[in-house]
Amino acid sequence: MKRITNLKRARFERGLQQRELSRRARIRQPLLSEFESGKLIPGPELKIRLAKVLRVPLDWLFQD
Repeated sequence: MKRITNLKRARFERGLQQRELSRRARIRQPLLSEFESGKLIPGPELKIRLAKVLRVPLDWLFQD
C-alpha cells in the first residue's frame, strides 16, 4: 500500500491540485510531485514556503 505524505494530505484537505499548489509555492509541478511521493526532500526554504502556503506547521509537514 502506498503511503500518503503529509504534504499530499494537506494539499488534498485544502482542495488544491498539484498545479495550483506549485503555482502558489512558486515551484515546478514535477518537483512537487517528487516531494509528495517522498522521492525528494525539499530544502529548508521550500519547506517553509510550502508550510506557509498550506497553513500547516513546518515540523508536521515533512515528518515520517
